[in-house]
Amino acid sequence: MDAQNQMLSCFFPTTVVFIDDNTHHLETMMSTINMQHSIPKLFSNPVEAVHFINNHPSILLRSSQTRFDNNIHAFHQKLLSYGVQRFRELSVVVCDYAMPQKNGLEVLQDIKKRELKTIMLTGEADETIAKEAFDRGLIDHFLRKETPNFSEVINNIILSLQQDYILRETAFIVDNIILGKLPASCSLTDAMFIKLFKEIKRKYQIIEYYLLDEQGSYLLVNQKGEVYFLAVLDAVDLDALTQQAIEEEAPSNIIEALTTKKFMPFFYTEEDAQTPVADWATFLHPAHLLKGQQTYYYALVPPNKIHHPKLHPNQTYEHFLEHAHD
Repeated sequence: MDAQNQMLSCFFPTTVVFIDDNTHHLETMMSTINMQHSIPKLFSNPVEAVHFINNHPSILLRSSQTRFDNNIHAFHQKLLSYGVQRFRELSVVVCDYAMPQKNGLEVLQDIKKRELKTIMLTGEADETIAKEAFDRGLIDHFLRKETPNFSEVINNIILSLQQDYILRETAFIVDNIILGKLPASCSLTDAMFIKLFKEIKRKYQIIEYYLLDEQGSYLLVNQKGEVYFLAVLDAVDLDALTQQAIEEEAPSNIIEALTTKKFMPFFYTEEDAQTPVADWATFLHPAHLLKGQQTYYYALVPPNKIHHPKLHPNQTYEHFLEHAHD
């Protein structure tokens, strides 16, 4: 399963290392990169680049080695606790092939233990070498510098590789905690849900997101650090909550909201989930129907509509970009 056919447990902008002995090419690359998902780190000296990469810590690796006892909440809270350090996570290395000190293949061999995603930039004369390296699995992609629409093409490749990197590093969340316990058809692998999620990301300019539960609810963050929630329930679970409200004699307005499926509850914390049904009104949000492999209901909860830990201003991507070179 790849990142195009399965939802990620999280995504946030990550650092992309560019290595090229030609400083003009590096400066051009700086203006080429889409800063919505990539933070460029430039090196004209391949030896310095290798030293930096091999000695740079990974928060995803540290987080994946931490025990969460199947608690998805704890995982995303751990990542957010790193503050802007999460944006310094290395995910992709873009390396020129033709360099005097070391060629690109030698550089990528020197950082192989980091298991980062790799792109080799080539000229026409180097393309055969790059193709052979790709066929042997030594690099993840290669691209000629003269490629038409180079900026669009390389940004699309980088984003795809970033997603693949995060999917691999966080596979234990989706594979073990979720897909290992659920049927093959669930929102995280449902094409209709994935399409909806992409539309919401685009409309609300979401640049990072974190899975909250097995149903496919997410915490969504834009560049300014404004937090949205995408709450998701399948029809079976919404019916179960409705039945709970009826059996525990919730107020009639709450029962009506649930039975008509015009509203759905969203509980961000375990403490929220323990709220008596009589007090569910503040947890109800307008529900929308989504028909995919199953029937789902979802609600998009805008900022400040529910109580949740807010990102401190100095934890936002906007703050990071403003102070990246301090």
